Amino acid sequence: MSDTERQKLAANPAILAALETLAQEFSYVGRIPEADFKANLEAILRAIPDGSQTFVVLHKEFFGQDDMPGARSKPAIQFNRWMRDVVDGFPQAACLSMADFVESRADIHPDNHFHRLVYYRVFEHINGTAA
Repeated sequence: MSDTERQKLAANPAILAALETLAQEFSYVGRIPEADFKANLEAILRAIPDGSQTFVVLHKEFFGQDDMPGARSKPAIQFNRWMRDVVDGFPQAACLSMADFVESRADIHPDNHFHRLVYYRVFEHINGTAA
């Protein structure tokens, strides 16, 4: 991304500074390959002590507030499939979809984040499962 493009994207000086740091100090190497992603997740899950309940939170599979075909996120769907593939091999682990804890459209912010009550519902679920 050129300096001009960064400046157009970031009217906020803090965001522009972050983008400048990324541009100067990091190199984008592309998306992680499936085999590497799965190997990393498997290593993490193997390192968790036996008998420990583990929860893997899946990506939101659509952009915005409405789950419609045109808003589907192919990368998120792909990562979720990879996570499910790995988690299936670990009986102490379970996948959680944030969408399962959404009670109304107002629970999803337009910028792809969730209202804090959704995170609280996830906590309640994990706490109730682990208790």
